[in-house]
Amino acid sequence: MYGKRLRELRIEKELSQAQLAISVCSSQRNISKYENETLDLSTDMLIKICDFFDVPADYILGRTDYY
Repeated sequence: MYGKRLRELRIEKELSQAQLAISVCSSQRNISKYENETLDLSTDMLIKICDFFDVPADYILGRTDYY
């Protein structure tokens, strides 16, 4: 679920994977892996992504549909 939510938020903000990677101190490759859910989000990365998009972790993790 987190991959779909991450992709939706990124596209909503009109960001490329590379642009998002720079903003959260990651790599484009890792952003792609997060979106495809082939790499689990660490707690630190989850916090960075939530802070960047100003959404709660429960939204990214699919526990709620509202942010």
